[in-house]
Amino acid sequence: MSDIKIGRIIKGIGGFYSVESHGVIYTCKARGKFRKDELTPTVGDMVEFTPPHETHEGVLKKLLDRKNLMIRPRVANIDLIIIVIAAMDPPPDYTLVDKMLINAEMMHTDAIICINKHDLTGKKVAEKIANQYLDIDTLIVSAHKNSGIKQLKKYCQDKTICFGGQSGTGKSSLLNVIMPDSTIEVGEVSKKTKRGKHTTRHAELIPFNGGYLVDTPGFSLLELPMMEPNELQDYYKDFAEFEGGCKYKTCRHDSEPGCLVLEAVNENKISKERHERYRTLLKEAEEKWRSRYD
Repeated sequence: MSDIKIGRIIKGIGGFYSVESHGVIYTCKARGKFRKDELTPTVGDMVEFTPPHETHEGVLKKLLDRKNLMIRPRVANIDLIIIVIAAMDPPPDYTLVDKMLINAEMMHTDAIICINKHDLTGKKVAEKIANQYLDIDTLIVSAHKNSGIKQLKKYCQDKTICFGGQSGTGKSSLLNVIMPDSTIEVGEVSKKTKRGKHTTRHAELIPFNGGYLVDTPGFSLLELPMMEPNELQDYYKDFAEFEGGCKYKTCRHDSEPGCLVLEAVNENKISKERHERYRTLLKEAEEKWRSRYD
């Protein structure tokens, strides 16, 4: 038992896992017990392991309890999700952002929004995007112009941070700016589809500033988690200030009379566009809930 160490999985490819422990990286394979128990070691997991020796390879022995798990991309024990939007090229996918924020709330993980490429549009366009998320900390940056990077770095201290969002928004470019010695491949936006061509093929933890950064595969679709439709409102921070005084205790903030959230929307205290997307996601949640046993 004396050779058992505790570390964090920072990369996993083809059944081999890179485990970091006290600044040393070990290569290990998982025990067959994991397959039997239907456990999947995941980047970000804290594990007990035995390091490699001359006569045998390193072995993952036990997964320690997770704080949280993000399914897509699959990363465990995230402290902060930085959702990257491009001011243009590709156009923002606001519904994807909303779903990522809902997932972050369900994971009890902090999230901020980082609007990149403001040099292509001017800051006014970026500020208009930010106004849809008055309840979320928002940064306006440009990886190309090195603008706003100092503020971004302040968030990247002593935390395990996941960069997520559409392909082509500049996640890899931002990581290369805050970590000049990195060699993360930068993608481009397809002229035909206006979508990014994702360049990162697996999630990997990169030691940085007392914590870790995760460069994650670009994606354009995220499923809304299964939940009772009444729960959806709980994951919108901007509703919390108003919802306690609604006329009906079961108010969903959809179209009910006496709804203070709707009043706040009409008074521009909550983004109209964001609330309209909430109503769309509410219908999606209702449909999934009705068909949960199908």
